[in-house]
Amino acid sequence: MTAYLVDPGLICAGGRSERQFESQGSGYALYLQSGPSVDNRVSVPVTMEGAESDIGWSRKACVPNTGLHYFPFTYDEALRIPDGCSTLTPFSVTYGQGGRLNGFAFTHVGALTGSR
Repeated sequence: MTAYLVDPGLICAGGRSERQFESQGSGYALYLQSGPSVDNRVSVPVTMEGAESDIGWSRKACVPNTGLHYFPFTYDEALRIPDGCSTLTPFSVTYGQGGRLNGFAFTHVGALTGSR
């Protein structure tokens, strides 16, 4: 998995100018690579409103004070996958107060055999 905070196409074309970096900071967007190539990427909506209007994102139940979590699949889709989730896109994003993107996480899938 790779996360980009600027358009990967811009990075591959030589990057940003010093002036752009000074005005934009570390980044201005979130792109998550979902395959072997930079061409396999997902552009994450920077607002919760954008995620709500994009059929590719699904809001999930959240632990209080951890942000509003969105995944690029629904629970129904996850349950219908015959190969045990290996084809699910392995990340989620969170939106905080004001509906702005404030985090992302990589999802790890595995068979847990412990007692806890």
